[in-house]
Amino acid sequence: MKRDGGRILYNAIDGIDEKWIRLADEPVQAKKENRHFVGYELKKLFGIRYLWVFLVILLLLNSGIAWYTASNTYAASEPNGMIAEFFALYFENPDELDAHYAEMQAFEAQQHAIFMEMMREGNRDYEMEEMPDIYSTDGDFSDRELFGVLYRAVDAAREYPEVITAVIERA
Repeated sequence: MKRDGGRILYNAIDGIDEKWIRLADEPVQAKKENRHFVGYELKKLFGIRYLWVFLVILLLLNSGIAWYTASNTYAASEPNGMIAEFFALYFENPDELDAHYAEMQAFEAQQHAIFMEMMREGNRDYEMEEMPDIYSTDGDFSDRELFGVLYRAVDAAREYPEVITAVIERA
């Protein structure tokens, strides 16, 4: 049938040779040459030595920047051993540490009120007193920071089921 359609077309156009009629009868197929071409170009590109040298230099540079940035974060400067001991102490007797934290907050509120009163009176040289560190053995990391790390971890553990439930509901 297609052959007849081609002949009708041949007669209508008056002069198409037999080769074009055969091509019109053949089904159109996707050629695989493009895939081979892309593979060949990638193989040729990855064969360039300068490209590999450039990629290795970028990888080393990226690793160096990542290492430097990670070592200068706040988390890297935390004394992990002291924090682990403080967590263990908290889980042995949480009521005692919670009471000490409440005492610290009351002391700081009292000091803040005194400071505000001194500022109103015009005494600009007043410095607030600080509660001595009891649990911290590092001069750069205070009890207040220890309690901050502790309560952030405890709150995160408490909120975990709610967060997971919210994620599941959104999904």
